Amino acid sequence: MRSHSLRLVLAGLVGLVLLAACARLGYLAVVPRNGFGASRLWAELREQLPPGSPREAVERWCAARGFWSGDIHSQDGRKVGYCTRLFDSSWVERLLDVPAYLDIEVHFDRNDRLEATSIQREETWP
Repeated sequence: MRSHSLRLVLAGLVGLVLLAACARLGYLAVVPRNGFGASRLWAELREQLPPGSPREAVERWCAARGFWSGDIHSQDGRKVGYCTRLFDSSWVERLLDVPAYLDIEVHFDRNDRLEATSIQREETWP
């Protein structure tokens, strides 16, 4: 009787471990590989760089993350912001050959203060 109970407990534990492993794999399949998430980045950006933040603070925040790859210029040639594109595909999107990106932009006013931010996720379906 005791060995039967032990087998039931072990079978239950094995089933629980398998269920947890499947749940984790399912989660990893849909979460972006690089760990970025638009909502997480947006919250961090809004918390650490509220509107009116000086350009230098924005540049430090960007440099610490290695994000910025391009400047945004006004029609008169003045640098008014930064932009970047981060690879953001999940494992499932990569398997289906659907590249996804996070496009991030920050814009400054004429006093070099943060005026507007934008984070958008773009999927490129074949």
